[in-house]
Amino acid sequence: MLRHEVRFTHKDYGKQGSEFIIEHPQIHLFRMLYSTPFLTFAAYLVNLSEWDDSSLYIFFIILLAVFVIKLYRKVLTESVLFLTAIGVQIETKFLFGHCTTKFIDMTHIKDIVILEGVKMHHIIFYLALLLQKPNKVWSGILPLFTHSWPKLCILQTLCKTVHSKFPNLGA
Repeated sequence: MLRHEVRFTHKDYGKQGSEFIIEHPQIHLFRMLYSTPFLTFAAYLVNLSEWDDSSLYIFFIILLAVFVIKLYRKVLTESVLFLTAIGVQIETKFLFGHCTTKFIDMTHIKDIVILEGVKMHHIIFYLALLLQKPNKVWSGILPLFTHSWPKLCILQTLCKTVHSKFPNLGA
């Protein structure tokens, strides 16, 4: 399942810009607890209890490492701050408190668009910045909200709001 329930917030700063925040749901411990009987049954099917101790320890360490990596990469919030005169700040906050921030100067942004892509058997819509370098017509695409894949209606609202605040985009 690609999409899960997320909370979308829009903070309007008037002529100065707008901030769009997507908050992800917290960790579902019950889902992890429900998977325990299935893992136990799978371990029974492969005769895990008959393996030697060192194999069991390695198996346990691998499972623990996968769990820690999954928790480390869990995203809590994604936000995009559009400042009219300055540019765009993209911020992602993770469960363990670390944060990644990226800033794109307004002179490097050509337009903001909604694009579509195919992921396995799903068509997803995503918001992207069309980037340009000063001496080139076009230089790249920077997707936004890559951890949440918001619904198309949210993306359309966001795109209309940004285009109303930045009338020179796409010109």
